[in-house]
Amino acid sequence: MNVSPWHDFVWCERHLHILAGRERVPTIKPLRYNSIQRKLNGILVEELKKPIRLIILKFRQGGVSTWTESVIYGRCRRVPNQAALILAHDPVGTEHIYQMFRRFHEHEIRQLPTRHLHQRGLAFAPPHNSQVTIQTAAKMFAGTSMTLQLAHLSELAKWPFPDETMLSLLQTMPATPGTFAVIESTAWGAGGYFHSQWLEAKEGANQWRPVFLPWFDAEEYVMDVALVDMGGLGTEERYNYYEGEEVDLQKAHLLTERQMAWRRWAIDNNCRGDVLRFHQEYPSDDGEAFIASGSPRFFVSVLRRWYEQSEDPIFVGVTPLVIEGRQASTNLVKDGGGWLSIWRHPRPGNRYVVGADCAGVDAGGDHNAAVVIDTSTLPWEVVATVHGIRGADLYARALANVGYLFNEALMAVEVNGIGEACQSHLRHWYPERSIYHRLPIDRATRMPTERIGWYTGHITRHNLIECLDAAIRDEMIAVKDEATILELLNFQRVPGQRNGEAKPGTHDDRVFALGIAIQAASYRVSSEYSHFDEGRHVRGTAPLALRRA
Repeated sequence: MNVSPWHDFVWCERHLHILAGRERVPTIKPLRYNSIQRKLNGILVEELKKPIRLIILKFRQGGVSTWTESVIYGRCRRVPNQAALILAHDPVGTEHIYQMFRRFHEHEIRQLPTRHLHQRGLAFAPPHNSQVTIQTAAKMFAGTSMTLQLAHLSELAKWPFPDETMLSLLQTMPATPGTFAVIESTAWGAGGYFHSQWLEAKEGANQWRPVFLPWFDAEEYVMDVALVDMGGLGTEERYNYYEGEEVDLQKAHLLTERQMAWRRWAIDNNCRGDVLRFHQEYPSDDGEAFIASGSPRFFVSVLRRWYEQSEDPIFVGVTPLVIEGRQASTNLVKDGGGWLSIWRHPRPGNRYVVGADCAGVDAGGDHNAAVVIDTSTLPWEVVATVHGIRGADLYARALANVGYLFNEALMAVEVNGIGEACQSHLRHWYPERSIYHRLPIDRATRMPTERIGWYTGHITRHNLIECLDAAIRDEMIAVKDEATILELLNFQRVPGQRNGEAKPGTHDDRVFALGIAIQAASYRVSSEYSHFDEGRHVRGTAPLALRRA
C-alpha cells in the first residue's frame, strides 16, 4: 500500500472518534483537532524528513495524548507491518491511553479485521499485521526484544526507573526517517531524568525536539471578564507569585483580558487559591513548570527564589588525596570535573561545620556528599560542597582536607552505609576534638557520648527533616548551589513514617548532608557541644560520667 503523506490529518478527522469527557454529558464524537493539536500537526510536518523524536512539556488537559494516539493509530491503520508501543508511568495511565486507541478502532466505520484485541494490545490480521503493545514503566526493561516504528511514552517524569527503561527502549527503534516517538509529560519537579533530557534537548545535545505548550495556547482557556473580579491586577497576592506578575505575563505574551480572567478563575477553582499550584498545572514557561511542580517537602517559594539566584562556584577542583601520613593536603588544584566546589573561600576566625552523607551499598544509589556551612553570621551560608568520591578512605581524606581548609571545621559524618569505615579512616587524619559526637537526644543529660558521627535512624531522620524544613522556611540558611537546590526541590512528601524522600530517578545525598550540618551546627551554637572534654574522650575510653554509670 502506498500511503502519502506520511500522516493524513484529514483522514484522522474523518474516521476517528473520541470521548468528549469535558462536556456536560460525555459523548462519543468525531475527532476535531484543537489549537494545541494543530500546533503539533505543524511540528510533525517539519520533522518528516528525519526520525521524529518529540519531547513535549505540557499542561493539564491539552489533548497531547489524544493527538499522539491519533498519529499512531492512523499510521498503524493505513500502513502495514508497523509496530507501536504505548508506555505510561502506571497501569491506570497506560490503560487510559490505550482506551483512546481502542476507541478509534471500535468506532471506525470500515474496520480492519484483528488477530487479537485485548488488554495487552491490538494486532491487525494478516496481511496487514500492524500492531500496538501496551506496557507500564514499572517494568524496568520495557520494550526489550521488540523492533518499534512508533512509541508513545507518557509521563516520563513519573517513571520509577527512567534511565534503565529509556536505555532499553531506545535500542528497539531504528534511527530512520518515518519512525515516530513522543515523550509527553508534565514536569513533576526539577532535577530528574525528564528535566535533564529536556535541558539537553533545548541545548541540541540529544535527538529530541523540545516542544513546550503553555496554557494560553489553548483557545478554550478564556472567560467572560464580567464573571471574575479583575480588581488589583498585578497586586493581589492571591494571583501573583511576585508583585506585578499578572502585568508582566500579559505584556510578555500579549494575553487578552478574557485569558487573564480565566487564569484568576482557575487559580480560585482549580488550584485552591494557590498561585504556585497554578504554575504547576498550567505553566507559562518551562522554568516555571519544573520549579513549581511535584509535591516538595520543603518550601517551594523559598527554593524557587534560591534557584533563580543560584550562582556558579568560584572554584571547582580537588585537593591532593595523600593517604600516607597525618599532614593535611589543603592545596587547591583547579579541575573542571573535580569533587570540590567553593562559593566563598574560608575567612580567618569564622566557624564552619561540615555535614557529610555517606553512600550506601547500592551501586546505583546516592553518592558520598558533604556541605560546608559558615555559622559565623545569620543566615548560615553553604560555602562549599564535596561530591562524587568513591571509596571510604579517599572520602575521609577529602573530608579531612576540607575540614582543615575551613579553619578545622566541626566534622559531622553519617555513620550509616560506609560511614563507619569512613570514620575509622577520618580519625587518623583529623583531630577528635573537631569530630561531632552524638548527643543522647532522649535523655535529660546533654553530654556528648563516646560515639562519634551522625546516625540516621527513625527518630533522628524526622528531627533532621523537620529542622531543615524550618531552616529553609525561615531562611536561616542560604544556598547558592543549583545542584543542592534541585535535590531539595525533588525531596517529596510521601505517606508513612519516612517524612519525605527523593522522588524516583533523583538523589537526596546533598539534602541529608545539609541536614546533618544544620544538626551539628545547632548543637554547637547552643553551647551543648561545649561539654566536650578531650581528656574524657580518649579513643577507646568512655566519658567519666558513663564509666561511673
